[in-house]
Amino acid sequence: KATKVAIPLVLAAYAYVPIENIDRFFLERIDNLYELGLYNIGVTIAGYVLLAYIALGSAVEPDIFKAVAEKDNKKLIKSAIMIFVPYSLLVVIFVLFSRTIIWLLTAGKYVAAEQYTNITLISVFLMSIYWFLDKIFIALGKTKLNLAINILGGVSSIIIMYFAVDGFQFIGAAYGKVLVAMIIVIVSSILVFVNLRQKKSFT
Repeated sequence: KATKVAIPLVLAAYAYVPIENIDRFFLERIDNLYELGLYNIGVTIAGYVLLAYIALGSAVEPDIFKAVAEKDNKKLIKSAIMIFVPYSLLVVIFVLFSRTIIWLLTAGKYVAAEQYTNITLISVFLMSIYWFLDKIFIALGKTKLNLAINILGGVSSIIIMYFAVDGFQFIGAAYGKVLVAMIIVIVSSILVFVNLRQKKSFT
């Protein structure tokens, strides 16, 4: 039983690789190293905000599993609020002061990366929502859904990034990450709602 739960998680980790990295694969072919450098700086700096989610999510994770086990959806919503209210405020603050933050981190050399940072922050925030929902899948023992969503996200990433980069290059890739994240979050939200409702109905 443990193997059946674990194997989809391992495969899901591999399926997630295109979601995270396929943008660079297509952007590298444009052969604009300077802009690629700015893009990478923007994505990397936006990723720093993710540390806040990891800290908040780790602190609340036991409550998520407990709420799912007890079929207490109100407690689950409370856990989400505890994570995403402070996290949302941090993201907004980071966007407002991103130019200054980039200037400080790059010694004033690469402030042009600001646009990529701000757009990527949206995808980082959305993916944080997905990772919260993913914990619910794991708590429900529905790890196959995690695998299915990552496969969907990986395939979507390849298709979306191909056309986004082909048509709009680097800025297209940044918005492409947001679009992929939106697809993943919408599908995950629907599946979580359906599965929690089914679990509740059996009590």
